[in-house]
Amino acid sequence: MGNSEAGSAGRSAVDAQSREPKAVGEAGTEFVWTRIHTITLVVLCLAAFLDAIDITVVNVALPNIKERLGFSESSLAWVVNAYLILFGGFLLLGGRVGTWWAAARSSSGVCLPSPPPRWAPGRRGTPQR
Repeated sequence: MGNSEAGSAGRSAVDAQSREPKAVGEAGTEFVWTRIHTITLVVLCLAAFLDAIDITVVNVALPNIKERLGFSESSLAWVVNAYLILFGGFLLLGGRVGTWWAAARSSSGVCLPSPPPRWAPGRRGTPQR
């Protein structure tokens, strides 16, 4: 095992002589799989699994909805669509809250709520239409 092979296990893609990062895809770069990559992959797989289970639960409940509420076949399509629209809206809301929270946390060093965005209703100084 040569000297260059021994130290390559824990190194990132940095040129050994110039200590400058190499361009992505450049010959000699290597990807180092770390624990954060594993955690991210597991979280994304769980999210995809829960999403699939979630819509499956709605589809399994459709016969009961049709029977107990007296919906027609076309009404059942609206039930699924309404559910997916609400689900997507909450995903967008969760993403916005997460971005807002992360920005507040990274700028102040502690987890403090940041002020509402400029377009938020009820904020002073917003133009009235």
